[in-house]
Amino acid sequence: IGGKMKVLKNKIQKRQIPLDVSKDQIIESEVFSALLELDDFDILEMGRSEGEGCYCSVNNTLKRVIDVISKNYDITFIDAPAGLEYFSRKTGRNVTDLVIVTDPSKMGIHTMKRILELTKEVDLLFENIWIVGNRFPDNVKDILEKEVASINEKNVNLLGFISNSEEISRMNLIGENLLLLPDETDAYKKAKDLFAKII
Repeated sequence: IGGKMKVLKNKIQKRQIPLDVSKDQIIESEVFSALLELDDFDILEMGRSEGEGCYCSVNNTLKRVIDVISKNYDITFIDAPAGLEYFSRKTGRNVTDLVIVTDPSKMGIHTMKRILELTKEVDLLFENIWIVGNRFPDNVKDILEKEVASINEKNVNLLGFISNSEEISRMNLIGENLLLLPDETDAYKKAKDLFAKII
């Protein structure tokens, strides 16, 4: 819905919004029109803000609308892109559990720590923060275990590890739908077991 928000922002600036219609109503309508409804779950692809200028007003309204929509679901997952912008904008202010997925790299560990710092700086409170090591070989798992233990926060815990999968790499490389991943794939089974602990 990033492109839709750009169009709306331009309309607001040009005063093209009818006086009897609120921004909340328009954004809620746009969000529902962008919602992809499937058999087992629904998907809303947020995209990113397009174009120059401040999106603060639109983003704040969008947050409120998403909060309202989330009440229609038992569980809402927000898959945020790698980076810190999501947290600095306080988008996840009503999120109960934060899952930080890191790969076995110095940058991955650094980003994990920076996210934890930033959640405090902008007063984002989570009941639980879970760390998942993705594609970690057995011989380096202890490094992440020590890093998480050194954080020494009650609500920050290592959820576990997901092994590297050649099948996922192949499907990703050729652009195949990962929802078609075979149930017997080791990485899928491990991820399912891990997240069953917190859902």
